[in-house]
Order: sequence, then structure tokens, then C-alpha cells
Amino acid sequence: MVGLWYFYYHGDELLSKVAEEAAKQAAAVTEKGAGSMMEQFQKYLPK
Repeated sequence: MVGLWYFYYHGDELLSKVAEEAAKQAAAVTEKGAGSMMEQFQKYLPK
């Protein structure tokens, strides 16, 4: 019962923190993937 009360009053804060962490992780994955793709692309560029 206490958990429901806590979530009712602080749910927006919790969801905000979850969304912020998910955005950070998505940005890290995207950055890592883009760097890897550029490394592979550069192998085929003339030097």
C-alpha cells in the first residue's frame, strides 16, 4: 500500500529519471554505432 502512495506522489519524478537514463543510453549506443560505421567506411576511401 505504501508503494502505491509513493508512486502516486513521486511517479512523475521516477518516470522522468527513467526517461533521462534511457535517452543517455540511446545516445551512447548511437554514437558508438556511428563511429564504427565511419571506421568501416574509411577503409574504402582512397588514401
